[in-house]
Amino acid sequence: MAPGPSAAVVDRADALERGEVLFLPDRPFRLNPDEASLLSPQVSDGRAKTISFDPATGDVGGAAPSDQERLRGLLARYAAWAQ
Repeated sequence: MAPGPSAAVVDRADALERGEVLFLPDRPFRLNPDEASLLSPQVSDGRAKTISFDPATGDVGGAAPSDQERLRGLLARYAAWAQ
């Protein structure tokens, strides 16, 4: 039988489920220099309240068409980092 997740992993998952923010100073996610502009509200398509990303399909929703490819790359990198 394979071992289950460690207590630290379970605690972090529980904290996220409660809406808490995790601070991981030893594992920072870094933006590439050309990605900083993607943090602007102007990246939104103006219709959606949020921008969404489905890591399974790569679908990006709620973003302006001109930013979707760069945003897809950023969010795919973030999804891989978060795993």
